Amino acid sequence: LKLKVSGGYTYDARSNDTFNNSKTRYGSPISTDKVNAQVVRQQRLTWLNENVLTYQVNINKKHFFDSLLGITLQNSDYEYYSYKTVQIPNEALGMAGMSEGTPSTTKSLKSSWSMLSFLGRLNYNYKSLYYATVSFRSDGSSKFRGDNRFGYFPSGSLAVSYTHLTLPT
Repeated sequence: LKLKVSGGYTYDARSNDTFNNSKTRYGSPISTDKVNAQVVRQQRLTWLNENVLTYQVNINKKHFFDSLLGITLQNSDYEYYSYKTVQIPNEALGMAGMSEGTPSTTKSLKSSWSMLSFLGRLNYNYKSLYYATVSFRSDGSSKFRGDNRFGYFPSGSLAVSYTHLTLPT
């Protein structure tokens, strides 16, 4: 019996401050916005956890079983904020002069999603001649609502190894 636990964590934070003074293309006296500034903040936090339990058994060197059970959890949170000021009268203040200008654009966004998955598999073979596999997976996502939140994915297979068969001559 073996248990494997793995995970990951990602944090991505970005800041972008833009100041266009009167000597730039976007802040010149002939531009619509004149001297302007913009502040943008965004961040994403994502984590993942995977837990897998496996078990193998050999009965009388004839029956071989290999099983797996697992659960996976994942989450992501995102935030975005921006604020722009145009026609800043005192460009010598730089970004600190934003409060003296005319507010132009304010944007904000916050989103989050989660996923949950269950999985299982059973492999069987008899003397490495006959094989059978049954698998099942269920994936759930917060992006979907109601009865469509989970998807179910069963599968199975049967096989015979012809290399062990002897043909009549």
